[in-house]
Amino acid sequence: MALTDFGTVPASTTLYVYWTSHAGSTGAMSATTNLAVGDILIYKNGSTTQRSSTSGFTLLDTDGLDFDGITGLNGVSIDLSDNTDSGFYAVGSSYRVIIGPVTIDSQTMYIDAASFRIGVAENTSGTPVVDAGRINNVSTSSVTTINANVGTTQPINYTGTGASALAKVDVQDYGGSAGTFASGRPEVNVSHWKGTAAAAVDTAGYPKVTVKAGSGTGELDVTSGVVKANLAQILGTALTETSGQIAAGFKKLFDVASPVFTLLSVVQTGDSYARLGAPAGASVSADIAAAKVDTAAIKVQTDKLTFTVANQVDANVLDWKSSTAPAMTGDAYARLGAPAGASVSADIAAVKVDTAATLDDTGTSGVVVASGSKTGYALTSAYDFAKGTVAVTESYAAANAAPTPVQALLAILQKLYERSVSGTTETIKKLDGSTTAATETLDDATNPTSVTRAT
Repeated sequence: MALTDFGTVPASTTLYVYWTSHAGSTGAMSATTNLAVGDILIYKNGSTTQRSSTSGFTLLDTDGLDFDGITGLNGVSIDLSDNTDSGFYAVGSSYRVIIGPVTIDSQTMYIDAASFRIGVAENTSGTPVVDAGRINNVSTSSVTTINANVGTTQPINYTGTGASALAKVDVQDYGGSAGTFASGRPEVNVSHWKGTAAAAVDTAGYPKVTVKAGSGTGELDVTSGVVKANLAQILGTALTETSGQIAAGFKKLFDVASPVFTLLSVVQTGDSYARLGAPAGASVSADIAAAKVDTAAIKVQTDKLTFTVANQVDANVLDWKSSTAPAMTGDAYARLGAPAGASVSADIAAVKVDTAATLDDTGTSGVVVASGSKTGYALTSAYDFAKGTVAVTESYAAANAAPTPVQALLAILQKLYERSVSGTTETIKKLDGSTTAATETLDDATNPTSVTRAT
């Protein structure tokens, strides 16, 4: 169970911690039991406060025990990139890994498994970060390096610190000649282009560019410095319209002093003409005008309506099915009352359903009973015993419970045929002669004068 000292490890790396467990008496390898991720305890900088989260902890080989089938070899992994316990893993801090409590050789133990210190993260996996500011133990603004050509040491000057530190580079010569600079930027003069001296610039300082006129590759068809452009070139094919129509259309379309229509104004996804459809009159506008006349006439009539109560039209019923409507002497709404369901009609429908179910239950569904007649009724099969056609189903009422007619008859019958007395207990048997149907208690074992139902 030797401690693993990882030394300084890069930030955000994953540590693999192994330990062995041994029998106390012989020192032989012995299995560890009762290991869980919650048994991985990590302490920081000597503090007694453990890492609060188990996120990033993993038991190797499924349960962390008997790794690779080797009894007593155990292992876990710790992902230092997990920041669930915010800020717990920090560069420059030292840590101790304790495993426990676990059981080894029937003993509860804590194992001092590993220690480590977190350093800066690697630039590339496996490549440590080198702090140039600490080379030769000089300040970050003047790091000494070896000039391999001269054989002397020269300073490297930096601007900024930490990850933002940048080495200053001073360029003094180009091609063996002293460079010229303006505001820290090198001046660049183009004197030649592909081996040929560049043309003189114009008065504004811009280089002159000559556009080669022609119809070949890389050439432009120009007239007096204006590039020619027409629809045939845009379409890539010859135009087939009647001569002059497209030009006339362009003139007509764009002959507007202050246009409000742009290509972004309308995004059409189909044929508006088809969507409009054929008008009923001379045009869609004529149809709208006709509809407006009709709606005006309707408004004349609706303006005659009276609303004593807001949003409710006053209505007087003068005739009903060609007859004078009877006068109402009260509020029919109040007489109707609030329905139990959605409406009075719904309540009537529900009653009809219940009535149909009642007819089915009583066996009278579809039976027409004449006035004064006592025939036509039917009993359910439960009452077949009353007709003398089937045997009753054996059943007995519980003590002090009201019996059904069948239960009462069976109790009387069995008390006459199947009963026995022992002391003050009278036992009544069921039809099989052995199962107890009920028991009664006598007031005296020799000369009883009263009996009480017991069970």
